[in-house]
Amino acid sequence: MQKEKYKFYTQFDVKALDDDVLEITGLASTFGGNPDRQGDIISPKAFDATISDYMSKNPIVLCDHESKCEYAIGRVIKAEITTRGLEIVVRISNAKDSHTQSIRTKLREGILCTFSIGGWFYYDGNMIKQVDLFEISIVAVPANADATFAVKSFDGLLDDARLKLKAGNSQMQPNPQDSGSMQSKVKNMASCLLDGDYGLNPSIAAGLKKLIKE
Repeated sequence: MQKEKYKFYTQFDVKALDDDVLEITGLASTFGGNPDRQGDIISPKAFDATISDYMSKNPIVLCDHESKCEYAIGRVIKAEITTRGLEIVVRISNAKDSHTQSIRTKLREGILCTFSIGGWFYYDGNMIKQVDLFEISIVAVPANADATFAVKSFDGLLDDARLKLKAGNSQMQPNPQDSGSMQSKVKNMASCLLDGDYGLNPSIAAGLKKLIKE
């Protein structure tokens, strides 16, 4: 049996690479666990046979599953099947229309922080055994009650770190021998982010730890 429907799943992190480039990373779908609000569970193998087709043809990201050009907000530039779920990186459009700019602002503010997937879903009872993915959407309300959390923009984390530097936080002070070193300042800022209660994405935290050890 096949059935077309939408699955509202999960959260993502927002990272501003510069003024124009905005990327979001997170889980487009989670695997196993408790049933969602629609009573469904997605198998860990649900995307094995189909994700490459989506990525090679049209890895589109929409708003609210609206398949109109003005609702095309970005595209998936990386997708990886992990033990947690379908992890993706999305590059957000910088089109100058008011709709796109509004979405970008809400992403940066953490107001929008959940994904939803749309496509053909193949069932075995309440277990979704395979997903033929058509699109991934940014949505406001998730069906998975456990899949929401407060999102901080990368810029916001750096602002917090700069404030601690300015306040003279002892953990942020550079080594006196290389106080003028940009590398030292970057490492100290990374330490502040790791020490703070920021709820960092695991991949970002791992990258910061690696930076400190270099």
